[in-house]
Amino acid sequence: MNTLTIYENLLQKCHRFERKGKTVPYTSANGLMFSFINKGGDLGIRYSKSKQ
Repeated sequence: MNTLTIYENLLQKCHRFERKGKTVPYTSANGLMFSFINKGGDLGIRYSKSKQ
């Protein structure tokens, strides 16, 4: 299973989040991107400042 398939399967379980982006899949909340998959297939997650 590739990273994109895993990402999409995970998002299907999180009904609050919607997959966006055509070439670079991502999710956002309050207008801020918090997860994405780059063209190389790496997953990036941005935590809130209070969690860092």
